[in-house]
Amino acid sequence: LSLIKQSGNVLILPSSPADGDSLGSGVALHLALKKLGKESTVVCAEPVPEVLEFLPHTKVIKNEFYFARDLVITLSARDLEIENITHDVSPDKINIIVTPLKGKIDLENIRASYGKSKYDLVIAVDAGDVSQFEGIYENNTELFNAVPVINIDHHISNTEFGKINLVDVMASSASSVVMLMIKEMGENLIDADIATLLLAGLITDTSSF
Repeated sequence: LSLIKQSGNVLILPSSPADGDSLGSGVALHLALKKLGKESTVVCAEPVPEVLEFLPHTKVIKNEFYFARDLVITLSARDLEIENITHDVSPDKINIIVTPLKGKIDLENIRASYGKSKYDLVIAVDAGDVSQFEGIYENNTELFNAVPVINIDHHISNTEFGKINLVDVMASSASSVVMLMIKEMGENLIDADIATLLLAGLITDTSSF
């Protein structure tokens, strides 16, 4: 809860294969975070199954994800007066042109680095292992190393891949764990749409009770 409170932009990853529990808990969490004024993105490698398309807000789920960070070029400006900064883009290169008012710029005073991640938190739902993200982990390992990962699950086979592992093997579904979590996140967050999504997860993983 402390990590969620501190976060501003959250990546939510339901497991694959996509089912009512993974998608229901993931989208419900997205809606709850939105109510708290936080940005979040739901990414599942598989499309929403046709039988679950009736669920509210499933159109927010993206099927592709690429972790990109800004490239920051730092120029030491001590004792340096800049007349102009421009850029030139061609098909095979980008030129950033810095024109000093006088003299020349020492190349040793130029440094390149990466900017901060757009996301400051990853929440995985209903996944026992990172392999259940169908390539999203393998193609974006830098993100998983850069920000905390909260792993919410109910499978006894869970590999505890998160910084925080909220794994309740006595829970019937990930949705039931997420429901309790949303209740702790704030009062009156659960509306009809969130309740419908959580119920779908509960019904799915209990085979209709």
